[in-house]
Amino acid sequence: MSWQPPSFPQYRRPIWTPPSFVHAAPAQPLEPPLYQGGPTIDVTPTSVGVRGEIILPQKPLLDQIPVQRYSRIVAAQFVQHKLTPKRIIPIADVEYMDWEFDEPRDDDDNEVRVYVSISEEERAILKRYGYHHEPLDKDALLFDEVDMQQLEEAQQQELMTADSTINALLRMEHKQQLEWAQKQKIDITIIDYLAAPFRKQCANRFDMTLAERKMNSKLIEFKKKLDAHRVK
Repeated sequence: MSWQPPSFPQYRRPIWTPPSFVHAAPAQPLEPPLYQGGPTIDVTPTSVGVRGEIILPQKPLLDQIPVQRYSRIVAAQFVQHKLTPKRIIPIADVEYMDWEFDEPRDDDDNEVRVYVSISEEERAILKRYGYHHEPLDKDALLFDEVDMQQLEEAQQQELMTADSTINALLRMEHKQQLEWAQKQKIDITIIDYLAAPFRKQCANRFDMTLAERKMNSKLIEFKKKLDAHRVK
């Protein structure tokens, strides 16, 4: 038998495996952060510059601030009946200027109503001398006490029913509505008295009595002026 070299086990290169700590979860901090919870600070480029300076938001232009009317109240509506031309009702066929005051309809009726009529001769005198342009009551307040009271009641009702977040805005508009109403004036001429009837709402029966006496005195003086021009 011939000689054979001795056989050795086949050499195998060991397979390397990484140590266990390589795949382990990241280590947790030994101490908790100094601040936990609460709002976080936005550090995106839109609010902080590259060097860390604060970038303020751009303010709107003055012309970009919107305007909105919050109150739905139209103050002029409370006196619309005084501004709208009256329906023409024929006056009485009289020989000279005359007038009658209407009686109250019930205990709550505090409105003065006076019916005035003039003759054809007096109509001609008015045209000739322009007395129909002369104020019998100059710069009379368009909003009387009753009108102002109704306006204020409407404003209070609007405040109670509106969203509380806009009450401050409503109060500003209401304040200026009242200021506007208090400044409005109108001239009362004989043309107004010739409406059938000429009306004035009063707060109570005593104010109504005073208003009636005042109207009666003005009509007496106006009639004297016409009588001075009548053909004798």
